[in-house]
Amino acid sequence: MVLTEALGLCAAGFVAGVVNVAVGGGTLITFPALLAFGLPPVLANVTNTFAAIPGLVTGAFGYRRELRGELKLGYALAGVSASGGLLGAWLLRVLPRASFTYAAPACLALAVMLIGLEPYLGSARGLGFSSAPADRRLPVLGGILVTGVYGGYFGAAQAIVAFAVLKLWIARDARHLGALKVLCSCLSNVAAAAVFVWLFRVSWLPAGLIGLGGVIGGLAGARCGRRISARAMRLLSMGVGALVVMRLLV
Repeated sequence: MVLTEALGLCAAGFVAGVVNVAVGGGTLITFPALLAFGLPPVLANVTNTFAAIPGLVTGAFGYRRELRGELKLGYALAGVSASGGLLGAWLLRVLPRASFTYAAPACLALAVMLIGLEPYLGSARGLGFSSAPADRRLPVLGGILVTGVYGGYFGAAQAIVAFAVLKLWIARDARHLGALKVLCSCLSNVAAAAVFVWLFRVSWLPAGLIGLGGVIGGLAGARCGRRISARAMRLLSMGVGALVVMRLLV
């Protein structure tokens, strides 16, 4: 690896960390960076999962104040998301490699669409989870389970998908929903990584460089996010994601 490649991966991780703080979907930047580095899609996806964990951990730590008042809900969602991550990682292992070639563009296209629709997602079905009867909790738990499977199988922009589910079903403000989506994404990635480390080869150097940039970007993201509009960040994530979809299709 030459110095310019190392700096490029660090820069991709940094930008992804900033984007994750502002709107989410930063892994739409690191995944194509790993593809450009020369990794095949499945290896890039596995490596991207490990690369995202440091930034998600620091993000969850940054949201510790919001999570402190959401322990019951957080434990339920985190457990379901981690279970989904394990299932998604298992699917990535047992399904033919060719299926990932077809699934990756579809997953990316879904993530890009949700990034664009995020400002318009209402919370008409929002509910107070702790006080809701069990049958009304099933939609959000089922939705988070599906996002966990998505995260374990193809982790790029999982936080956006999780936020969409939470915003539709949980009556909380944006800060608390953001904290919960980071927690869900973090646990799903950690669970998937526990499977990947045994069943897949991981490109550790690119993962470490992106992870380092992600930690710095996550810490600096709040300040950058105040200067750059969420709309600009959203358009950046959508543009990168659309380009990757076209590249994978071609």
